[in-house]
Amino acid sequence: MKSEVYLTKFGADNMDDSILDRLVRLFDKVGAGGIIKENDMVAVKAHFGELGNISFISPIFYRVLVDRIKICGGKPFLTDTNTLYVGERNNAVKHLNLAMRHGFSFSTVDAPIIIADGLTGMDYVEEEINLQYIKKAKIASAFYWANSIVVVTHCKGHMLTGMGGSIKNIGMGCAPRPGKQEQHSGSAPNFKSKYCVGCGECVMWCNFDAVKIVNGKAVNDPSKCIGCG
Repeated sequence: MKSEVYLTKFGADNMDDSILDRLVRLFDKVGAGGIIKENDMVAVKAHFGELGNISFISPIFYRVLVDRIKICGGKPFLTDTNTLYVGERNNAVKHLNLAMRHGFSFSTVDAPIIIADGLTGMDYVEEEINLQYIKKAKIASAFYWANSIVVVTHCKGHMLTGMGGSIKNIGMGCAPRPGKQEQHSGSAPNFKSKYCVGCGECVMWCNFDAVKIVNGKAVNDPSKCIGCG
């Protein structure tokens, strides 16, 4: 069954017709008010950006959705999961600090921010699905126990999914770190020595000490590599 897709222009036609006004109308158009029940805990799937990145969706848009969810009787919270790779989002402390640095706080979005898979990415529930590659799906606890989810997605490229849209935002974005590892497990790097300049950037980004610089070239240690990509 195909989903109905609603589109709107980004720019404003007049002072009473901003993109925020249209976002409210889109929220109502898809019937979200009929899905969210009184006192439902509503997970608003967010992406707080990475340090140095500016392509994440502004907290201004989340505030509009939070306000609308509250009108429906829901109890919204903004949430995302920790990353596998080294960065500013691979544990909840750094993740929350980065979110605040990028303007996400209770004062801007009027809702709590909860890192869905806990302090170190190990807070999750396993759900038996018995599919070809994954038998038990690991789902971050905050997403698993929420009554409903509003998924806020910005489109981007992704090496495994091609386009990182809402399906990827749910399938990978709602997985804890061990779940992400399973999904990326075929992504072990294959270094081409003749192109390697030995800059060491790959060493910096490896969270498992699997990459070394040997004789000026990057080398991957298969015994340590988890294939996170």
